Amino acid sequence: IEIYQQFDAAAQRWRAFAYVVADNAPDPLMVLDLSGLPNGVERVTFTSDHRSAHTNYMTNADWTYGITQTSETPLLAIAGANLNGGNHRLYSLTNPRAPALISVSTSGYAHDLTSFPVKDARKNSQCVNASAQPVCQVLTDFNETTFDIWDVTDPNSRQLLVSQPYPNARYTHSGWWTEDGRFLFVHDELD
Repeated sequence: IEIYQQFDAAAQRWRAFAYVVADNAPDPLMVLDLSGLPNGVERVTFTSDHRSAHTNYMTNADWTYGITQTSETPLLAIAGANLNGGNHRLYSLTNPRAPALISVSTSGYAHDLTSFPVKDARKNSQCVNASAQPVCQVLTDFNETTFDIWDVTDPNSRQLLVSQPYPNARYTHSGWWTEDGRFLFVHDELD
């Protein structure tokens, strides 16, 4: 479950949405409007393009509050869906009640995802799409034998920065960046 909160300027209040996926179950992406809490939750009428997925992740979002880290709307990323060999999929949350597919990766089955914004000198020297942007959005997918690092600053023109194998890889499962984005800790499920 991923939570996204946004301020609705017209209504002068916060709106919150939950995005839910299930692995090994015939359940599509479910969108829940949490804006009515504590009195109720609305299951949004939404037709998902996939029937199951291992995990979802939101780029450019603060994990504590589920709000955007910059002025850009977060992207919803789905890993391990039953389509396109499980390649990770990026969705726009411009309309949070109806995530819209933007693009699908080409790196193969993605088991898990993580991201971080690059704001230092690496933004201009290492990110392909970020020179005119205040930050570079970097997404990492963990796809069983490698971890792949993508520049998703422009999700319509994502760029693979590196596909990194490592010695004795058994099942590249997941990982997390250090706060400064200089190191990535990788979890191998079967090592």
